Amino acid sequence: MPTQTAAEASLERRQGEIDALYRKLESTQKDGDAAEHALEAQRQAAVQAEREVQEAGYVEKDCISKISEIDRSSKVVLEHVQNAERSLEQLQVELAGVDDQVLRAQLQQGLATRLAREQTLAGGAQPPEEIAGTLRSSERRATRRRAEAPAPARAHRGNAAKGAGGANHKRAVRTAASRGRRR
Repeated sequence: MPTQTAAEASLERRQGEIDALYRKLESTQKDGDAAEHALEAQRQAAVQAEREVQEAGYVEKDCISKISEIDRSSKVVLEHVQNAERSLEQLQVELAGVDDQVLRAQLQQGLATRLAREQTLAGGAQPPEEIAGTLRSSERRATRRRAEAPAPARAHRGNAAKGAGGANHKRAVRTAASRGRRR
């Protein structure tokens, strides 16, 4: 029975080796799963890093575009400033060449002319009472003339005056008003 005991012992040894190999297999599978999880995490990190790099590239392009725009704007502003400086220099040269005494004399002459015109207008204005008095006296003279005119002429004038009486009155008002303006 030594062979049977030796076979049993060999079987137990082999069973122990198989059990050790199963444990090693399980450990290796666990290590493989852990490595696979780590690899997946690294892949996710790589994808995220790639996205961030892409986004940083877009931000960089946007910044470069804004810098270029600011550069163009600053060149335009610089050009405007230079043009303004040239214009200022030209205006200062022109101002230095202007004789303000001549301008002052022209201004004084213009003011004197205006003052004279205002005085003329103020002196020539006819007050409304004076205009009304002139109209009343014109009407009285016209009435007296009609009363003094011979009868046939008066009748003839009366018929003509009916149609033109309003026009004569309006003409007298315009004449009196224009005389007041001319003074």
